[in-house]
Amino acid sequence: MTKKILTWQSSKNALFVFLPFFILTSSVLWTFYHFEMKSKKTLLQIQASHTINLQQSSIAKNFNLIVADLLFFANYSQMFAMFENSGPNKQHISNDFSLFSRGAKIYDQVRIINADGKEGVRVNFSADKVPVVVEEESLQVKKDRYYFQDTFSLNKNEIFVSPLDLNIEHGEIEKPLKPMIRFGSPIFDKKGQKRGIVIFNYLAANLIKDIKKLKKSSSSQCMLLNSDSYWLVNQFAPKLEWGFMYETGKNSTMKTMEPKIWQKIKADDSGQFSNGNGLYSFTTIYPLHESWKSSTGTGKAFAPSLTNKEAEEYFWKLVLFLPDDLLITGPVKIRITYIVFNLLAFIFLAVAAVLFAQARLAEQKATKSLHQSHTELETRVKARTAELEKAKKFSETITNSMLDAIAIINVDDFTIQQVNPAFLKAHELVEPEVLGKTCYEVTHNLSSPCTEPDHFCPLLEALEEKETRIVEHIHFKADGRKIFEEVCATPIKNESGKIVQVIHLSRDITERKKLQEQYLQAQKMESVGRLVGGVAHDFNNLLSIIIGYSELVILEFSGNSLEKEKVKAIYQAGKKAAGLTRQLLAFSRKQVMEMKSVDINIIIDNLAKMIGRMIGEDVKLILHNKSSVGNIKADPTQLEQILINLSVNAKDAMPNGGSLIFETTIVTLDADYDLQIPGIASGSYVLLTVTDTGVGMTKSVQKNIFEPFFTTKGKGRGTGLGLSTIYGIVKQHNGHIYVYSEPEKGTVFKIYFPQSSEPADKEKISTKQWTPKQGTETILVVDDEPQIVKIVTDCMLPLGYKMLSASDPEKTIEISKNSKDKIDLLLTDVIMPKMNGRKLAEVLCSERPSMKVVYMSGYTDDIISHHGFLKKGIHYITKPLIPSQLIHKLQDVLDGME
Repeated sequence: MTKKILTWQSSKNALFVFLPFFILTSSVLWTFYHFEMKSKKTLLQIQASHTINLQQSSIAKNFNLIVADLLFFANYSQMFAMFENSGPNKQHISNDFSLFSRGAKIYDQVRIINADGKEGVRVNFSADKVPVVVEEESLQVKKDRYYFQDTFSLNKNEIFVSPLDLNIEHGEIEKPLKPMIRFGSPIFDKKGQKRGIVIFNYLAANLIKDIKKLKKSSSSQCMLLNSDSYWLVNQFAPKLEWGFMYETGKNSTMKTMEPKIWQKIKADDSGQFSNGNGLYSFTTIYPLHESWKSSTGTGKAFAPSLTNKEAEEYFWKLVLFLPDDLLITGPVKIRITYIVFNLLAFIFLAVAAVLFAQARLAEQKATKSLHQSHTELETRVKARTAELEKAKKFSETITNSMLDAIAIINVDDFTIQQVNPAFLKAHELVEPEVLGKTCYEVTHNLSSPCTEPDHFCPLLEALEEKETRIVEHIHFKADGRKIFEEVCATPIKNESGKIVQVIHLSRDITERKKLQEQYLQAQKMESVGRLVGGVAHDFNNLLSIIIGYSELVILEFSGNSLEKEKVKAIYQAGKKAAGLTRQLLAFSRKQVMEMKSVDINIIIDNLAKMIGRMIGEDVKLILHNKSSVGNIKADPTQLEQILINLSVNAKDAMPNGGSLIFETTIVTLDADYDLQIPGIASGSYVLLTVTDTGVGMTKSVQKNIFEPFFTTKGKGRGTGLGLSTIYGIVKQHNGHIYVYSEPEKGTVFKIYFPQSSEPADKEKISTKQWTPKQGTETILVVDDEPQIVKIVTDCMLPLGYKMLSASDPEKTIEISKNSKDKIDLLLTDVIMPKMNGRKLAEVLCSERPSMKVVYMSGYTDDIISHHGFLKKGIHYITKPLIPSQLIHKLQDVLDGME
């Protein structure tokens, strides 16, 4: 009886110890288990949403760049000329298309189709990705194609975008499959008459390839569907792709095969849902802007379109599917961990309870056993607590290590509750300046949330939509500097489903925005530069003939006569045209420059009197030049061109008088200065500042001032090449130009030239007046333009020189081999078919080492120069040729004066 009483007492004591501690331990483990399960699922949902939204943004930006290319050619002035005169202008356009296609390898075809549906120009990509201009006899009639009819029906600058389909050639789908999107826009002439269309065939294989890469980056399977629920990409079943292109696949749509899934995906622009098999994340991509047009197409060769579609009717659905096995892998491990720890706790507490009960029965051992059990339990609890703290710190470490700025914001009062280091770094703040304050106070210095029509608050949009929103937004640093950010705002709900907080994840895209703007501007400038370089060679040859023979005829007249004045008018017009060409070449950075180490202060001082006379007495010229600014590597003539052009512009900006200030100083720039002038490198610079007190400029005018032919002056008062010439000269000197202006507050130009450590070159000044003299040497002249050869011969023969001539390099080599006489000088053009001038000179000089060489050309080429700087020891004369300068140059070289 006594033994039974003792057994009951032991069990009772054991239960008093076991139950409370077991319940406590199980509660702690359950809390950890629930937190881990929820965090795992939330992280996967955020990753999937972020991935497809980034892809959505990338597609939209790529299409905008394609449309920019399309509109450039639709409004290209040479297009209008081609319809008026389809001979040389058509060839010119073909060459431009070929050059464009060579640089933009995302197209399969670029072409112009006239109003009758006949191709005027077409450039194809060959098998090795080389653009090929299609011959006239191979051009086709496209009048019955749906993309021609739809594009030709549009207004000026409207865009047509075809559906994403497979290319069809000769009535059959091209193999291997070639996904294609056609972009088109109508062409209007100067009178506003519609003359045709321009069409780009965009190779959509790159777009599809990028979408398929999402599987690697997100461990999920991806699909792309059009608005009719046909699969364009299907990693589940590739055989279902492009069903609308085949008669056998007309019913192979998600709408017919997975109606419930398609209904959920179509119902919303974006979202997530689970159907028991896994997690679906989807978003809607509208590849068309509101002003763009599309059509249904038919999927059949030569068939017209069925109907036009507006932007909101034509869309794609991008879907990411995360299978259950990936979702369950993590939770299973967490569940096993929970069960193991719970079992261990149960065993541990059960043993402790038994020991405690036995200790209570043994009075002498009770205190010692209880103390030992308590100590062991306390140690284990501390260890478990440390593990939980370690897990919490690990979660915080992940957040703090992210490069994207993260803030947790309360929705009831917009106060910031938590931020990571990246957020503090982005806004240059510390935690006490952020926590507890409102987001609009911290990032905008405002007293209320952003509600501007074109600048909505991401947090408000997320609350309104009750889902994640990704937008581009402007924030401000602590010192007021503006930063562009891509913001992802995701609502956080409590257990009852109410939104209580928002995760505000932002990424600084300021540099990316700058690069986009710089790229578009550079692309536009480079296109004009290529056009100028291509025209300069032939144009300068023509000017050489006009100017050369004009000067020779003038020399034949004695006294003054009406005929002589007429020829002088031709001569002066030719020189003006040559000056215009030089300005264009300066803008396109294709001038040959003779670089010297010069002191810019000396050049300013030498020009001061001339500038003073040029700007008039009502404009005061002020020089604030630092006594010593060192030297720069420059072409003195081009520097003088900069000073004169800026002075002329300043004079025009001050019709009622004012002040024109020239100032030079030395500045040392560090990496942070790049934020003000993108692309400028660290180092020492000579800064030239030119300030006027004139009428100033608006921001819109400032954006265009360096573009060729842009002018705000009245008709007949300027060519619009002054500032574009300055821009080209500065860039060719590895410098940077920056302008600041406000209406009625004047204008400031700052030009940075890299400082040179070389001493200034001394100018050789001759006081003797030069006159042509007789000569007996033999000169060999080579140019692929026969008239250039003739003008040179007509200049040198009367002076007694023996002249040999050829119109191509091969004949020149033959003449040299057959001539037994000494050839004293070779005068050769640089750019010629079959062989350039530098290579020809090397061949001839290997046989005639004592022969001197003079090169002539209308624009720079790396054959004789490096980035426009004349190589040391090279004799060069620029086209157009002027007889007096030509004779002077050749006689100086023959006499060893150069």
